[in-house]
Amino acid sequence: MKKIAFTTSALLFAFLTNAQCDSLMSKSLNTFAISAYKQVANVKANKNFVFSPLSINFAMRMTEAGAQNQTYNEIALTINRFEDKQTVNQNVTRFLNSYEDKGDYKLKIANAVWLQKDYKLQSNYTDILQNNYLAKAQNVDFSTSKNRKRTCNTINKWVSTETNGMIKELVSPNVVSRDTRLVLTNAIYFKCNWQSQFRSSNNRTHKFHSIDGSESELNFMKQTEHLKYFENDTMKIVSLPYSSDIFQMFFLLPAQNHFNSVETALQLNSLTSIMQKMEEQQVEISIPKFKIETDIEFTNLLKQMGVIEAFSNNADFSLMTSRNDLKISQVLHKAVIEVEEKGTEAAAATAVIMNLKSAYMPQLKRFIADRPFIYFIWDSANNTMLFAGRYVMAQ
Repeated sequence: MKKIAFTTSALLFAFLTNAQCDSLMSKSLNTFAISAYKQVANVKANKNFVFSPLSINFAMRMTEAGAQNQTYNEIALTINRFEDKQTVNQNVTRFLNSYEDKGDYKLKIANAVWLQKDYKLQSNYTDILQNNYLAKAQNVDFSTSKNRKRTCNTINKWVSTETNGMIKELVSPNVVSRDTRLVLTNAIYFKCNWQSQFRSSNNRTHKFHSIDGSESELNFMKQTEHLKYFENDTMKIVSLPYSSDIFQMFFLLPAQNHFNSVETALQLNSLTSIMQKMEEQQVEISIPKFKIETDIEFTNLLKQMGVIEAFSNNADFSLMTSRNDLKISQVLHKAVIEVEEKGTEAAAATAVIMNLKSAYMPQLKRFIADRPFIYFIWDSANNTMLFAGRYVMAQ
């Protein structure tokens, strides 16, 4: 599997240059990322979270490849609204092939298809999955409770391998049934050191003010470096680069008592404008060490974003199977991120389960993240947000 590296920020589309993937694909991915972030924020009220919009997007693109008519239109408008219908799958191929195998970072993006052993898919559809998504259909069995358990173990073993053990279970026997015919999975794993690593000897205990008004003493990492930085009356933004110059992690710190208004106002165009104003500054940055794990059932969130028919008995997946008897049952997503002195390690996995229809340098700037903040990991090679989340409650 090709190694790839990622960072997050829908904020930076058009700000970062030298994109290797199609600019319309970047715009599609980042627009989806901002929309998805807001949906997750709504259901994870006053909670920390992390997710990979790229993982969800790629998993849904695999389902879109088998859809037609209104089912296709709803998915396309949500997932890849700015792309030409004829190039959506080729864009994924270019994206997956855009990274070089380098030792200073690791990013794996993997797709897989798990197919009921006696169920047939259209040959054109399986060709798209294999040629564009590098996903070969593997026969499994959902027919009995015992077989479903065995199949879930097989899928979870694949997920664990592709995420370097960060995600050990994505699907469980209670989310599949005898009516399950197809499970489409995507996994992303990222690991990269900071360009300038934090020294543990500089760590200090600092008070963090959680979104609910409580206060906690946390272990903060601290360093002073020349970093991309911007601030105004409502927020501060700093970019922390990784050892590979492809990737950066952005920390967005709303002003005191402005977190909710800043988060609600997140928009791709306005954030891009702010990011373009970032300049090299000498910044004292202090952020807490953290590890966040998030489990999200994305079905209702996708419905809120406009994907409706695909989950109903009116679903049209006739390019997937000539029987046209499938609908999406559930979309499951799990993500983990760990930020510490050396760098960042993160992983995410998504499963789409398909059942039968019956079922600069002036004065020193200070960026002290001692209150709720938003973070993004961003891939500047492809102008794409790979991971996003927020830290609002001390852990």
